[in-house]
Amino acid sequence: MRALQIVPDADAPAPGFPGDPVGCGPTRPPPPAHRSRLLSAWGATLVKIIGVVFAIALARRPGWPLPRRPLLILGWLGAAVLTVYGALNMIGAVLALTSSIDVGPDIDRYALSWHLGLWDPLFLVWGILMGVAVRHFGRRTRIG
Repeated sequence: MRALQIVPDADAPAPGFPGDPVGCGPTRPPPPAHRSRLLSAWGATLVKIIGVVFAIALARRPGWPLPRRPLLILGWLGAAVLTVYGALNMIGAVLALTSSIDVGPDIDRYALSWHLGLWDPLFLVWGILMGVAVRHFGRRTRIG
């Protein structure tokens, strides 16, 4: 019956925004452990937005928003990082799931299987396609 209680207890933590399990929100700062997760989530969001702008820049005319050479350098660097990240994570997941390496008893095989089957290959494909796009951009904008 506690779920049907209309007036909260005086000792109960103040609720944050809907779905917030820690009771932080606009009126209450998050605890330190949650601040780091929040900052990393915002950092990842910023990196993804930069990636979108970069992908659009590869499809646009040279010089927008960066000159050709920095776009090519950043593109090849991004393609290499994404490809290596996806490939190494796939190799690590296969080794862990086949017990070829000792990862300890607390491994979440279900989550690792999803990473192996979905997320890690997506990073690998994303890196390969980024390399294809950068190569195409380089050829399309070559001078002479």
